[in-house]
Amino acid sequence: MKKRHRKQFFASAFLFLGMASVSAAQDSTLSFSGAVGDGSAGSLANRMPSSTFLQPLGNTLSLPSLAVPHFAPSLPEPRPRSASEDGNDLRFELGMSFALVRFRSSPINATMVGPSTTVGYHVTQRFTLEGVVTSAFGSKIFDQEHTKYLFVGGGPKITFGTGKWRPLVHVDLGMVHMLPQTAGNSQKGFGVQLGGGAELHLNPVWSLRFEGDFVRAQVYPQGQNNIQFVMGVLHRFK
Repeated sequence: MKKRHRKQFFASAFLFLGMASVSAAQDSTLSFSGAVGDGSAGSLANRMPSSTFLQPLGNTLSLPSLAVPHFAPSLPEPRPRSASEDGNDLRFELGMSFALVRFRSSPINATMVGPSTTVGYHVTQRFTLEGVVTSAFGSKIFDQEHTKYLFVGGGPKITFGTGKWRPLVHVDLGMVHMLPQTAGNSQKGFGVQLGGGAELHLNPVWSLRFEGDFVRAQVYPQGQNNIQFVMGVLHRFK
């Protein structure tokens, strides 16, 4: 009989402990779920124990510094050359030269020297329209009369290349005036000079010109085949 009462006592004690455990678990669950939906001071974050991974790293986020490579400053780009520096917009040219003219004919045979002036307009960098005036003076003939030569004409000039030395060819048509006058012959007649040479470009503005020409003149009844050599300077401008 006593043994039976003892068993009932232990069964009642275990039942009471089990009900107490279930009740405590329900209270904990209700409190946890309420904390999730509630934004008050009793929130889950406030109830959970603090840990290092939830603590902020300060007012600002600290990132490791990155080493930025240092590059030496690049060289400045070359300044573009203007049209004036290249001579592309210098359309006009003026030439002052020294000419040696060899004139041969039946009445007059003379070697003369004098100035030669040219004026040119550059249609393109290679094609130029030029005008030329050449005057030369020689020795005395025919009772102390001096020989005098004058050529006035114009025509195209073509230069080649882009370096310092630039070959050229040109043709000038015009008039030849020759003194002294001979009996029964005119002082004036048709003339043409055909030749070429080269220009040495010192800079876009200044050049040296070297030239040799064949000159055909029709002053006296027969035509004359003459030659001339020219050396001088050219100045280009707007």
